[in-house]
Amino acid sequence: MQEVPEKKGPTAIILSLRNKVLRQILKEKTIIGIRPKLEGFRVTNAGCCGVGRNNGQVTCLPLQTPCRNRNAFLFWDAFHPTEAANTIIGRRAYNAHSASDAYPVDINRLAQI
Repeated sequence: MQEVPEKKGPTAIILSLRNKVLRQILKEKTIIGIRPKLEGFRVTNAGCCGVGRNNGQVTCLPLQTPCRNRNAFLFWDAFHPTEAANTIIGRRAYNAHSASDAYPVDINRLAQI
């Protein structure tokens, strides 16, 4: 996952945050006080619905059967986090727990301005 420069605007900032959180989950660091395995991620090295090695080389195709327990997977396919992973990313973007979570402010603070 490559860092997106912050000079590209709000979308780039959110993508950069998303990539940072996903990297931390993969490294088993605590995210918002919860370890990935306790959060329910049992599969972090394969996609739930994809094609190729570890279901991670091509995106999920039409009529392809996804995994049964989607919340156990960190990635949906080669490019997208699962809903469970996006929930963690969204919580962190909305209510930052550290200065590096959102720049210059989190969404909660932005809504108050």
